[in-house]
Amino acid sequence: MTFFSKIKISDIRFRPLYFISKDGGTAIEYALIASAIAVGIAAIVFGLGTTLDGTFTTISGKLSSSGAP
Repeated sequence: MTFFSKIKISDIRFRPLYFISKDGGTAIEYALIASAIAVGIAAIVFGLGTTLDGTFTTISGKLSSSGAP
């Protein structure tokens, strides 16, 4: 006998509303949105990080060749 064969329709249909909670689904959706935003920010930061590193290296090279301290 499986789990679903033990459940009666009356058990599901007439449950009080406080047993039916949708807060968990909303929390999961917000977590997925937050993780997608975090991945996007991380990609932007790592992309800009390498670009800025090259820019600062170029500026540092030009300053050191010009005799600046």
